Amino acid sequence: MDVRITTRHVDISDSFGEYADERTRKLTKYEPRLIAVDLIFDNDHGEFSTEARAEVPGIPTLIAKSESSSKRKSLDSALDKLGRQLKRERSKRVDHQAPPAGAIIEQ
Repeated sequence: MDVRITTRHVDISDSFGEYADERTRKLTKYEPRLIAVDLIFDNDHGEFSTEARAEVPGIPTLIAKSESSSKRKSLDSALDKLGRQLKRERSKRVDHQAPPAGAIIEQ
């Protein structure tokens, strides 16, 4: 999975970048087919915002946004929202195959 970090009007430290990368990679437990996540950090007059965009094959790009007074809170909130979206999309894909031949179906 590719994690791309973009900043607008804000600088982030290497340790925060590593934290963001580590936290983002945990999203693969919700959707193993996750190709890339773009993290966009912005600062508007002391209000930090984070936008997370997830690319998964077969579904439209998922976008989660969050604003907070702290970069870390904003990141955590956006990734939590994105995790919920990934869970929801994954649960929509249901195994529609018929049971194997000879299997006993109880009702």
